[in-house]
Amino acid sequence: DAPYGFSRGEVRIDSADALPADDSFPFAVERTDPRKVLFIDDGRHPNALLYFRAALDSTGDSAFQLETMRAEQAAATQLSHYSFVVLNNLGSMPGGFDDALRAYVRGGGSALVVLGPASVAMAKVPITGEAIEAATYAGREGERFYAVSEIDTGHPVLRNVERFAGVKFYQAVRVTPAKSVVMARLNDQTPLILEQQFGEGKVLVMTSTFDKEMNDLPLHAAWVPFVVKSADYLGGGGTEQE
Repeated sequence: DAPYGFSRGEVRIDSADALPADDSFPFAVERTDPRKVLFIDDGRHPNALLYFRAALDSTGDSAFQLETMRAEQAAATQLSHYSFVVLNNLGSMPGGFDDALRAYVRGGGSALVVLGPASVAMAKVPITGEAIEAATYAGREGERFYAVSEIDTGHPVLRNVERFAGVKFYQAVRVTPAKSVVMARLNDQTPLILEQQFGEGKVLVMTSTFDKEMNDLPLHAAWVPFVVKSADYLGGGGTEQE
């Protein structure tokens, strides 16, 4: 086993050919403990956790260790122990918890905020504070679903999702972006994925759920790279674990 931290290595072949310069290849590896991820929800939509965990564990390298809590429990937890946190379709926040989340992100932590039907009860997006207007539905009088029409394929999180081609979005939560950058929109111009730099940290907001009720994203090939790249992007710059 390699020691903790970075180790240097080299691959060599004994070819004895006319070009010895390409007979070796240097590389470096880093051994670390799995980074902790806190998944916070109300327990009413277990499929979101199921799909998220399956995607996160799909790489097989155990880079992340997922823990789940209710918001009331998380409010009393030391958030700095986690590489990033996921807020899944919360309808309310315990007193002072939003301030604790803001302090955590401002100090270098990261968060993935997933909005759903329960979130409409809140006037603002957790942490970012941007206004939640209402839920938007694909009605029978028009298109029965929305599709992604604009996407920033240069962003690390969205580089390998194939523009979410074929994914059907039946519902999304409409958010007014004030300080956030919109990275993906639906074809009715509803922001789907937003990002905001917040102090030393960052927040990603997804305006449609992970539980297959507001979309069929977890059934598509884009789901795993979206979750894995989001975790790498948010977790790579998180606070130090204790």
